[in-house]
Amino acid sequence: MTELDNSVRLLLERAQAHPTKDALQIPTTWNEEHVTQYETVSYQDIVSRARQFQLGLKQEGLKSSNRVILMVPPSIDLYCLVVALLASGMVVVFVDPNMGLKKVLMAFNDSNARMLISGKKLLRLRWLLPNLWKVKCLSVDGPGFFYRGLDVIELPLSGSLEVMPCNKEHQGLISFTSGSTGRPKGADRTQGSLWAQHEALSAHLGGSKDDIDLTCLPVLALHNMGNGWTTVFPAMEMGKPGSINGRLVSSQIKALGVSRITGAPAFMERLADYALSSGESFPSVTSITAGGAPVSQPLCRKLKDAFVNARIEVLYGSTEAEPISGVFDDEYLSAKGKGHLVGLPVPQIQVVAVQLPMNPDDITDSSLDTYKVKLGDVGEIVIKGKHVLKGYIDNPKANRENKIPCDDGLVWHRTGDTGFLDEGGRIWLTGRLADVIAYQGQYIQPYQIEMAIDALEGVRRSAIILPQHRSKPSMAVTLMPGVDEAVSLKRISETLGNNQLSDITVHFLAEIPVDNRHNSKIDRIKLRESLA
Repeated sequence: MTELDNSVRLLLERAQAHPTKDALQIPTTWNEEHVTQYETVSYQDIVSRARQFQLGLKQEGLKSSNRVILMVPPSIDLYCLVVALLASGMVVVFVDPNMGLKKVLMAFNDSNARMLISGKKLLRLRWLLPNLWKVKCLSVDGPGFFYRGLDVIELPLSGSLEVMPCNKEHQGLISFTSGSTGRPKGADRTQGSLWAQHEALSAHLGGSKDDIDLTCLPVLALHNMGNGWTTVFPAMEMGKPGSINGRLVSSQIKALGVSRITGAPAFMERLADYALSSGESFPSVTSITAGGAPVSQPLCRKLKDAFVNARIEVLYGSTEAEPISGVFDDEYLSAKGKGHLVGLPVPQIQVVAVQLPMNPDDITDSSLDTYKVKLGDVGEIVIKGKHVLKGYIDNPKANRENKIPCDDGLVWHRTGDTGFLDEGGRIWLTGRLADVIAYQGQYIQPYQIEMAIDALEGVRRSAIILPQHRSKPSMAVTLMPGVDEAVSLKRISETLGNNQLSDITVHFLAEIPVDNRHNSKIDRIKLRESLA
């Protein structure tokens, strides 16, 4: 990216190269076996429709740097609005609806948005929500009481899409996610970081201009469009990737000739389980990328067996930096160590493992070296690079706690993940800093214990946590159907004893709670509450 540019230019270049190619294929109706209708749009039509929205946004009085909240399921309208806003130098604000109403309203307030575009379900509550009284509200479902329909900003096409040159620090996209506790943080993706993230992903993931990517990660479609790929969304309820119909999604892969699949572990597991049980093959699929939560070796093995023509990669990244590192199937499946191997850092990023003091004010770029741990020792994973987001919007507290400014204008970002670097420079993850348990003179790294339990015959998933108001950890375990609890308890107890944890309580649960976004990360807060 030059000093003055705009990330939308990537899309315009693809639209000029192949204007009639499908950019998006979004299922709208389906049955148990097949998708019966898709909403599709070409690259040129995205640009044209974005121009119509651009004219309407300007007519509404919106200007460069104004923020607009988009709480819209994946649709053609959503992506055309994103292009219109970015091209105009305006700021897209995504708010995760799965945070719960209280945190959603906090995010609305913190966003300082001029406009909210959503569905009727939320906008019907507008007059009960003072946060929305001064915000222009539009509904993608048509007009209602005190809000207008989206068609008021979809004006007749006139002229070409205007792309405003922006400097690298110009805000582009803000995404509010709940994190763990407290107030939601708005990750600030500038125009420069959007460009840098796209370049880092493109360099790492590779691919060809003819790729068709099926993904359950809506934001990835922006990267795909920058590559000129076709993005296909699975026929499922968005926000529930762990409950897909494997037969239905498999039919999409075959019918559309999908070449890549990208998604969260829960999504991948359902798909692989169906493929292996049905015996179906998928020769068109040559690349599979799983990320968003820890990927187990058994899942990686399933994917390798189910998609025999595909290169399987476990990708490590976060909202604040994507990608950080990656590892391919053969190396991952042969790895033996105390943690989840996530591979070598991408060339665009620097990674260190550190043990930092409690006071963030004691940590500077120049002092960071003094806190590094030895190779093989566990510390917090801290990262730096051009595609690492520099801050959270209007949130000095979060920036102070998570960002370490550098003289070169970049930052060290504290991931909150614990892990270590091996002699080859590879990253191994052992847990989250907030989930490490101090018990009987040792620090328990959750992944290390959970991996040992998960490897036992009959265990589906496990989690070690410290319940609220308790001084002793507990082990939560879910078993595969038909497995005897008494037999499993004996194996689990032996494994815990080998890790000096023979006195902790084991709880057998029907399900271990997971996050609402990827259905893959263990929701340890909810689990601590339920076992209190």
